[in-house]
Amino acid sequence: MTYQEQLDLFITERIDSILAKHNEKFDQKLQKEESLLNSLEPEIRKQFESFAVMQEEWTGEECQLIYREAFMDGLRLGCSMVARGRRKKQKAKR
Repeated sequence: MTYQEQLDLFITERIDSILAKHNEKFDQKLQKEESLLNSLEPEIRKQFESFAVMQEEWTGEECQLIYREAFMDGLRLGCSMVARGRRKKQKAKR
């Protein structure tokens, strides 16, 4: 598995675990959405669902990109802090 595949898997699992904490809210929202969809004419519902799928895919990709970049920022910051701590220890020894 490549680094990118591992990172994508980690991100997906993390997002799922975050969303799982809010399942009740999402279930209520889904019930409202389903009620709205059921009230639409079949052709309009089909078009609306197609649009919703496109929006969901775009939003999901955007969220993964943001999470991935924030994760990498955190790693860079952590490495920077460790390096700074090592430099301070080396100066103190002198």
